[in-house]
Amino acid sequence: MSKLRELQQDFSATLLRHEPPASDAMIVQSVQEGELSFVQRFTIYRNNSLQGIGGVLESIYCKTARLIGSDAFEKIAHEFVCTHLPRAGNMNRYGKDFPAYFWAQMNQDPYPYLLDLMQFEQDLNRAYYIDLPSALDPTYLASLPPEQHPSIVFEVNPSVSLQTSQFDLGKIISKLRDGATLQESDLQERQNFLYWVITQQQLEVVFNEVSAGEYAFLKASQSQKTFEQSTEAAFEKEAEFDLMCALKLFYELDLFTDNTRPKE
Repeated sequence: MSKLRELQQDFSATLLRHEPPASDAMIVQSVQEGELSFVQRFTIYRNNSLQGIGGVLESIYCKTARLIGSDAFEKIAHEFVCTHLPRAGNMNRYGKDFPAYFWAQMNQDPYPYLLDLMQFEQDLNRAYYIDLPSALDPTYLASLPPEQHPSIVFEVNPSVSLQTSQFDLGKIISKLRDGATLQESDLQERQNFLYWVITQQQLEVVFNEVSAGEYAFLKASQSQKTFEQSTEAAFEKEAEFDLMCALKLFYELDLFTDNTRPKE
């Protein structure tokens, strides 16, 4: 390993360790002191780095931060950063385990919906950075012989995430985004589950509430089930599932790619 690479690795590791930076002789020797001592310079750099990484988390989970308050969010984010080092240069994918960590640190009683909300925000952020393949041409099905329709495997576009919760996450997200005041009724747990599909469409990330059958159809399609199998899953989930309305919605949202083909 080159001395430069070794120095860079030591420097990065020392940034997020709790011990004084002066304990690493290689780093100390590589920094020239000026008006500020080495420890003072390094501490400023460390604090700026931690704030920057924490800022990434706050940008991803901005609705959560707004809901519980910036101070409480920043405290837990700082603790997470110190124990979960970034392992890749793409910071937009950092913090996959943050919702579960955050949920474990919080007094959960006032926020029973918080884990679902953070996972929703995580999927919204993930969808934005996906490179989308071409969408399925709506005339494709009509071009195939009817006997091939049951064996079609719809390839779901890679930005799609499916969410379900007994809390109306769509309303919570929308109100927090628009700066509206959340009412107590907005945060109440429902008897039945609600379902959403999150996707990138025309360089924007959108989410739509879907029926239980539509959710089941898409879930099966993501698992490479055939058209026939996905339809069966939808009717098992929702007896009144409307296949034609579902396909219309899926096409409008560009949920399928042009790699959709009959199963061989």
